[in-house]
Amino acid sequence: MTTIGGLSTTNSATSLASLSVPTNGIGSGRASPLRAAGKSQPPPSIPADGPIRFKAFPYTGENDYTILCSPGFLSVGGGDGKYGLWLDDRMAKGVSAGCPTFENEPLSEEGEKFGVLGVELWYIGS
Repeated sequence: MTTIGGLSTTNSATSLASLSVPTNGIGSGRASPLRAAGKSQPPPSIPADGPIRFKAFPYTGENDYTILCSPGFLSVGGGDGKYGLWLDDRMAKGVSAGCPTFENEPLSEEGEKFGVLGVELWYIGS
């Protein structure tokens, strides 16, 4: 498991996007500002109401909008004009809404649009 991500530059409250894809510039090799300065990145704090919960949203077969990547963004899931998860090219801003691909709930409690604190990418299988 590898954690890649940067700190948001906005002053507003932000939330972690709890999905298993996206990074801070997939394949770009860019480091976070703290890592670039040789400092370790502090872990995200645990919410007052307990540890971060996990919910799985399996593929429904409703459409084929699983992953779309371009130089300007990365999206996972979609349909009906909504994205399950959309991240900008800097992995700093995101959008999440329920979508037919995964019948997911929005992934941020901060609202449909949110700032990204960090992104974790997991690969399971061989």
